[in-house]
Amino acid sequence: MKSHKEKAVGGKLTGLIGLGEQVTWQARHLGLSFKMTNKITAMKNPFYFVDEMLNGPFKILHHQHHFTFTGGYTEMTDIFTFKSPMGLIGRIVDFLFLKSYLHKLLAVRNQAIKSVAEQL
Repeated sequence: MKSHKEKAVGGKLTGLIGLGEQVTWQARHLGLSFKMTNKITAMKNPFYFVDEMLNGPFKILHHQHHFTFTGGYTEMTDIFTFKSPMGLIGRIVDFLFLKSYLHKLLAVRNQAIKSVAEQL
């Protein structure tokens, strides 16, 4: 996600990440720079894995990645749960624009993953 200056700056920096491992990301979204550390909390290769935020801008971030194989293709389904901090103000921000922003961000990221995977 070069457009968001996103890069891994701590934890697992190369190769495939595994159960119990962490990675810290640095990025810029909505005009704000931040770091976020996520940990792989569940994994069953090659069917799914879950990453959860340990430290970062959200009160809660839980991201499930499910993979199904049909007709010679792999389909990935994301289940993305988040909650902003700051109580009522955070809920308003989530409703007004953050949910839509994150949905679009995941779609762009998944398209990039698809493009790379199809070249392998």
